[in-house]
Amino acid sequence: MEVKILLIFFISFSSILSTALSRSSRSDITWWCNRTPHPEPCKYFMSHGAHRFAPKHMTEFRKIMVRLAFDRALMSEKNVLEFGQSCENWQQKAARRDCLKLFDNTSLQLNLTLQGLETRRRMSCSDLDAQTLLSTALTNIQTCEAGNLTEVFPGWFSRHDSRILLSSSTKVKAHLVVAKDGSGNFRTVQAALDAAAKRKRTSRFIIYVKRGVYRENIEVANTNYNIMLVGDGMKRTIITSSRSVKTGYTTYSSTHVGIDARGFIARDITFSNTAGPTKGQTMAL
Repeated sequence: MEVKILLIFFISFSSILSTALSRSSRSDITWWCNRTPHPEPCKYFMSHGAHRFAPKHMTEFRKIMVRLAFDRALMSEKNVLEFGQSCENWQQKAARRDCLKLFDNTSLQLNLTLQGLETRRRMSCSDLDAQTLLSTALTNIQTCEAGNLTEVFPGWFSRHDSRILLSSSTKVKAHLVVAKDGSGNFRTVQAALDAAAKRKRTSRFIIYVKRGVYRENIEVANTNYNIMLVGDGMKRTIITSSRSVKTGYTTYSSTHVGIDARGFIARDITFSNTAGPTKGQTMAL
């Protein structure tokens, strides 16, 4: 995909040459593109895009690349929308629905990157921040491709699991509800997981986590099979913590969402480790 190529050579270029070229001043498109992993696509998009001028500095080149990727992401999202009339089965429809959401998220990540690069004095957007946002955007593109090249769900998914994932979260019938305001069965996710671990049957067990930021470390023990967490959306239901190597944990134990049991599924939830790059190695999931 065009967006994927743009992101790959931009991320690689940014990570390898950001320091070496920060003081360089070149006005030749070929010179800049030859220092990326994919020179030919770079030259093509630089010469055919809306921003047809040769950058004089690394910062200009970086902004142009993000703008180009953002434009192509919007165009790809439009193409996916138009593809809806050609969907022949539920698998294609599911893949299309996933890609629309992923492209929407990609546009968000690229837009945040661009805002950070263009208003750097007012906003904190380091090279590492930009690279992280771009890596997230690239992951979205790769996920979309995987959904269209392979089966929508892995072989171990049951039909029941597939139906749950394809339905809206409001239609999912949960066994337990977690809510910070006390309107559910529990106020914390771990409390609900501990209760689920005591059940005798190991069939699919659904825990609905209402919107809110849950600052906790959770673990699904290796005997707590077939747990499914359903949130209210990636921007609404967030489970977060800040464990890291520099706060006394190993890289493995720094994860604040530990999944040891088979059959775990989660949807419409964000798992976020907020330790930051200065705290050393860390993981979220």
